[in-house]
Amino acid sequence: MRNIVTTDALGRLDGAAGPCHGAVFLTYTFDARFFEEEVLATVLQLQEDPTEATRRFLDEGRRKLVETPVLVIADPGMLRGGQRLPYDLLRADTARLFHPKLALLLYGAGVRMVVGSGNLTPGGYGDNAELSAVLPLDYARDAGLLRRVVAFVEASGVRGEAWSRFQAELRPRLGPGDDADTAPPWLLHTYDKMPLLDAFLARLPPDAKVERIGVLAPFHQEDGAPPDGAIFDRLLDATEGRRAHGFELDVGVSWEGNPVAPDGEDSRDLDTHIGALWGVVDGPRGKETTSWFVLGKHVGHNFEFNDGRAVGRRSTRELNALCAEGKAWPIGQVEAFASEDLLDRAARRASLRVWLFPEVHRRDGRLYRQPLHGKLLAVAVAEGKKKRTHLIVGSPNASAAALLRTGANVECALHLVLDGHYHLGLLCEGLVWAPREQVTLRGRSYTGLAPSPARWVDDAVFDARERCVRVTWRPSAPRLMLSYPTADRRILLDSVPGTASVFDEFDLDPVCCELEVTDPEAGVTARVPLRIEHALDLPVAGITGELDLQELLLLHAGRYTPVGIAARRAAAAAAGDASSVAESIFGTAPSPREVFRALLSIGAELVRAPSLGAFQAQLRGPWGVCRLAERIVEAPERGELMRAEAWIYAQELARVLERVTFDGDPTGGDKATLRDEVVQWIRENVSVPAPGTPGITDLSSFYQGAV
Repeated sequence: MRNIVTTDALGRLDGAAGPCHGAVFLTYTFDARFFEEEVLATVLQLQEDPTEATRRFLDEGRRKLVETPVLVIADPGMLRGGQRLPYDLLRADTARLFHPKLALLLYGAGVRMVVGSGNLTPGGYGDNAELSAVLPLDYARDAGLLRRVVAFVEASGVRGEAWSRFQAELRPRLGPGDDADTAPPWLLHTYDKMPLLDAFLARLPPDAKVERIGVLAPFHQEDGAPPDGAIFDRLLDATEGRRAHGFELDVGVSWEGNPVAPDGEDSRDLDTHIGALWGVVDGPRGKETTSWFVLGKHVGHNFEFNDGRAVGRRSTRELNALCAEGKAWPIGQVEAFASEDLLDRAARRASLRVWLFPEVHRRDGRLYRQPLHGKLLAVAVAEGKKKRTHLIVGSPNASAAALLRTGANVECALHLVLDGHYHLGLLCEGLVWAPREQVTLRGRSYTGLAPSPARWVDDAVFDARERCVRVTWRPSAPRLMLSYPTADRRILLDSVPGTASVFDEFDLDPVCCELEVTDPEAGVTARVPLRIEHALDLPVAGITGELDLQELLLLHAGRYTPVGIAARRAAAAAAGDASSVAESIFGTAPSPREVFRALLSIGAELVRAPSLGAFQAQLRGPWGVCRLAERIVEAPERGELMRAEAWIYAQELARVLERVTFDGDPTGGDKATLRDEVVQWIRENVSVPAPGTPGITDLSSFYQGAV
């Protein structure tokens, strides 16, 4: 590995490994629309277009979320509303700034984990320059690391049904593992008692010589820490007496507003600009690329140049021609973001090299603006003849609150090890080496966030089975207005918070999965996400009310889809047609052949269920096996089937279920338990045919004496 690979962040989440069984995301900032239309669409492999077919996209997303638990934990102060789909969006249960960026995706063959700097926003997944480690993990081999990640997520305040469903997918697959084995890759986080930087340094080989340290981050702050608490001081103090001869400290900073073309100054007097940073545009028209180098000494008919990675030569004639064409120019003084005092102190103790990340790039004739948001700490060591580079990749900025303090920010990072020595320029494409004297550094200013009225809401839950919303309040909550902002209206729910507020007969709108809380005195409004309980009872596909027996048989026989049934219902209602969907298709109710076809299809559907969640949805979902079993058992009382017919169909359904096997399925035990509960319910509740019913004795024998 010579470079960190530049790639499409969403592509690394693509479910090429098959259907996703569950996903957990941790983030600081959160953009609900981007998450739903880009991240969720990728992870859940949604096919509908979120712009051209918004309603169908949201319905498809809801159906997939019934099968697949998805959770997001975000900083409470950074939620801006806009959630439409019923994933669990949780506010981190902490008074600390919640800053980790992590994704854990479960698949049948293994786990994909992403730890890095990117938030769940357009910036975090493409508009910014981010750094992330993407690890394919094995359930058995990496069980210790996975348990470590689960403990970190639980410490962040995760709760609820979706997390239980996620755990039900993960736990049966985990091998015993060796939790004492903490070899890289390993997750470091700030819930541990030791500061994150100290935990990382303690993992370096104790006898190794430190030959180089590199720190890349958009913010280099002390966060009010005393001078001896600054990050570079801590790094140099910790490696005192262990640094090799020729040790160098690399610092990568953000270069915003960088030029990609000359400012008009005549620069053909090359000798006066030796030792300065230059820009050069190479490539034919329409394919130009801008790069940078430090101009070196004049050697014969050439000038040396150095980009911090290698030294090369360019002819004097070529450089003069480029200057005349306006394609090569000295940059002049550069302004970048970092604490000048912090770097100057470090430069007095070690050889310092400054690397700039240009915000504006020209590639293949096009200009791109991509501000630096990635973070990286690299320590190159020599262990005898072996040379290795230890990295931490993740969320921490080069700040005391992130790396040096306990009880400050919540952060996480991966400790990785590469064979060989790598400095920042080799690890990160696009960095520009610049002479320190040519760089003017300045700090950043920040604006605090106004208090949100959402902070008074302890939890807000929508129970799909009970069709109710429960809101619990934090102590001493003031008078607030609570409402539900649906697609076409705003419903006032409550205005006097107590210990809890309950709203019955509540239907979750397909385009809104959050409440709105307003502080009338402050004139401030905020959105509060709704956590989902009994997700299997969520109405989907636009179908309101219960499906009847004939509709359920049509679905399981593969004759119609849920969307198709919803459309037929709507068309029939508009035409004033009271006949059932089945009658409009067959002319009469389905024949016994159609019924048995549907029942046999159920077994194949359950065998194909890729995950425990998908199995549960097919068994207990709105049109699942349980609904069909209930309709069959009730059919004689409704006059839809004769008592003997209902008994035969129920026994056949139980037989089909009992023949479903789960060989080699880690969640097979849980699936079998769910299946057996349904079979037992069918056998206990179906009415026994009247004695003397023709053929019932032979059928009873066939169904193993079920009567």
